[in-house]
Formats: sequence, structure tokens, C-alpha cells
Amino acid sequence: MGFRSQNGNTFTKNTVRAWFRNPYPFAGCLVWNRLNKQKQVNPFEQWQRVKDAYPAIISYEEADRIFQKTESKKSSPTGNNKGLVQSSKYLLIGLIICPICGKHFVMNSDLKRNQFHYICGTRNRVAQGCENKIAILRRPINGADRGSSVEGWPT
Repeated sequence: MGFRSQNGNTFTKNTVRAWFRNPYPFAGCLVWNRLNKQKQVNPFEQWQRVKDAYPAIISYEEADRIFQKTESKKSSPTGNNKGLVQSSKYLLIGLIICPICGKHFVMNSDLKRNQFHYICGTRNRVAQGCENKIAILRRPINGADRGSSVEGWPT
């Protein structure tokens, strides 16, 4: 269902993300020297672009605006999702660290009981997962995750 690529694959969010990172082909530009030998993006000034190489579906100015907007999001703290700056509906995500393996706790849910709790991120997700059996039950207060009850946390 939906649109497919020339290879017959469905479009993914990474496909669309790549379009926004290099919108110039949609403006009819031929672009090269965008990536270096390590497959990292070169500075924009080093890109080689030939305008009107083929029919455009957007203007060059639109492509420029799209690219600038994408670049500005990359440089903002929330654009990279580094440093735990992205807001989450679970306030403790990324802040609780497992005392056994040192990995971050993540939110886990038991939908049958309508319970949400924080557990070590490697506990259920890695073959040789953490042995930590600590679970911190999430108790929302006015829609926020301000209070938690800690079961089995070492003191």
C-alpha cells in the first residue's frame, strides 16, 4: 500500500529525511561532492551544484529555504536529540542510571494492569541483559511524572 520507490520499496522516514537534507535535486540541480570518502556530509560551500540540469518540481529558492530550515534544526539542541534535551512525557527518562550496569532506565508498560514503570534499558532488550530487577512504578501527579515509588532500590 502507499507510494513505493523505483525499487518497489516503501518510503521510510529516513527516505523523507534524506530529501530534506538535500532538496536541491527537486529544484532541478545536479549535486555532487556532497559526501566525503567517509560518507560524511561536506560543508555546504564544497558542494558542487548545477542549476537547471533537469526539470524542477520546486524552485531553487524553496530548496534553499528547506535546506536552511533543516540545517537550523540540526544545530539546535532538540534537533540532534543529544544531551537529553528532548522533552518526554516521562520526566525521568535518561536521568535514572542502573547501579549494576550503568545504562539508562527506560519506560516499560504492563497494559493489562495499566501500569507504567522504569526498568534498566538492557534488562529485556539485550541477550545478556542486566540482572537488575529494580522497577520504579510511575505514578503521575496532574499528568506529570513527579512522584515515583522505588521498589528494591539499594539505599
